[in-house]
Amino acid sequence: MDDDDVRMTDARKQTAFGDNRGGVPAVAVSLVQSSDGRVPDLAAIKAAGTRLFLDGTQAVGSIPVDLVGVDYLVAHSYKWLLSPRGLCFFYVRPERLPEITPWLAGWKSRSDPFEDYYGAPELASDAHRLDVSIPWFSAPGARASLELIAGLGPEAIGEHNLALARSFASELGLAEPASPILRVPVDDADSAVERLKRAGVACSARSGSIRFAFHLYNDEQDVALALEALRPTAAVRSDA
Repeated sequence: MDDDDVRMTDARKQTAFGDNRGGVPAVAVSLVQSSDGRVPDLAAIKAAGTRLFLDGTQAVGSIPVDLVGVDYLVAHSYKWLLSPRGLCFFYVRPERLPEITPWLAGWKSRSDPFEDYYGAPELASDAHRLDVSIPWFSAPGARASLELIAGLGPEAIGEHNLALARSFASELGLAEPASPILRVPVDDADSAVERLKRAGVACSARSGSIRFAFHLYNDEQDVALALEALRPTAAVRSDA
């Protein structure tokens, strides 16, 4: 695909994808926006009849993810999956698998990778054809984190995370968030973040606002601490 074939559009506009009579081969969008926690109208995108590629890095591990109607999904492990850097996961809808070219095919791409380590590999017929050598130091750490997340369950984690985020937003008079990430507009966000960090609140400045995120290791005491530290910091603007 050439650069001329790539179109940028605002995922907040339901009409942005139309009915695909323009021949758009695929739509790539973040399942949750990193900057402010917005989620796209997936129903409208799916209804357009185009292939759907989701970046789930800010969603997988924090909220339940429904793969119905999703053709491809990629998610890095070091965000909400609480794993070391260097490991990433790629989901491909089974009927789309033949369309994917395994550019990094090697010995791990065989149906039986231990049968022969050399020569041009005969690719596996399933998703193993996309496998690459595992990053040895990242994988053990990821295994422990993934076992924790799987044991708690994505539904329970999502319910916990959203409850905290919505409680926090309600106290500030913000709209109910659709994800555990919130954008809080304040005056002088950089200075506000520094004061919040000194109070023990982990957050970041993003485009003139403060980005907060709640996960399984947070509780209502963290919400209270953030609210207490935020209120004297700066007035919350009304452009959230």
